[in-house]
Amino acid sequence: MTEDVGVGVGVGGTGEGAGTGEGSGTGSGVGGGVIIPFMEPGEEGMLLLLRLLFLLLLFRLLFLLLLFRLLFLLLLRLPLPFLLLLLRVVLVLVLVLV
Repeated sequence: MTEDVGVGVGVGGTGEGAGTGEGSGTGSGVGGGVIIPFMEPGEEGMLLLLRLLFLLLLFRLLFLLLLFRLLFLLLLRLPLPFLLLLLRVVLVLVLVLV
């Protein structure tokens, strides 16, 4: 056994490798945990913060997809000449701004 302090990230979850360096999610090697060396004992909060930021980004992308879908469904209800005019305006704006 080594004296490394690691944090295990495995299928079974996360767990500290408290002085053993095993780093498995359950401490028994289920899921084949990955040892992240050189991590201080107080840095588990950073991993939690990164997970929360990732979930926030995921929900934000999901919200934008739903918003664009709703906008697309609303655009389908417009008459064709108005849609063509709107498409021209968008193309001109894209060409001018890019």
